[in-house]
Amino acid sequence: MKKHLFLFTLFASCFLLSFSQEKTAKEHVAIAKKYMNYDYLGHKYKYLDENYAIHISSEEFQDLIRKHRFFPNAIKTYKDSISVVMSGEFDNPYQPRIATNHITMTWRRVSYYLWLSPEKTKEIGMRYSFRMPHQLYNYIFYEQNNWDAYMTNLITELRNKVFKNTGYNKVLSMNSDSLQQYVLIYSPDRIRDAKELKPRSEKAKEGCGSPSCSHKK
Repeated sequence: MKKHLFLFTLFASCFLLSFSQEKTAKEHVAIAKKYMNYDYLGHKYKYLDENYAIHISSEEFQDLIRKHRFFPNAIKTYKDSISVVMSGEFDNPYQPRIATNHITMTWRRVSYYLWLSPEKTKEIGMRYSFRMPHQLYNYIFYEQNNWDAYMTNLITELRNKVFKNTGYNKVLSMNSDSLQQYVLIYSPDRIRDAKELKPRSEKAKEGCGSPSCSHKK
């Protein structure tokens, strides 16, 4: 989930609430922004090892499910299980969601932004010694001042490719926030994968409610 989409959702909620409630929602936005820049990939987690594999007893896991009101049958994937253990890691409602997104972002997800294959995207990440996909994502969209010539050329090529595909000339000059939204929306691979995923998700039945029901890929 992108940072700005998350903030937009909160602001939209503000608009629909009364004045006093709107003020409270704005306070929530300010608090959430405060947690955005924390180093979630460098944090020493209670239930994760250095490879972000989950290590927790079934009893503790079930306790977290009950305490934080998760639906056991909805816990089907590694990301779902990470969400549970993150709720036991932080004492606020914001950081578990942010940490989950940082930890579970995949090379495929980042590849949608670059209009490249997951393999090529990972190769680029390794070029910069980024072990986790979110590190590359963050470098591309939030650390432009640290770009080298390779990354500058890569994003220029991306803009040209997207313009050729969509005919939308503003993509050649739009800012980083707008670019990341636009390239994701019109990513051919994301559109294809979304169409393929829908039938599979409709066939999915129930999860196991245990961290062992899935593993990190």
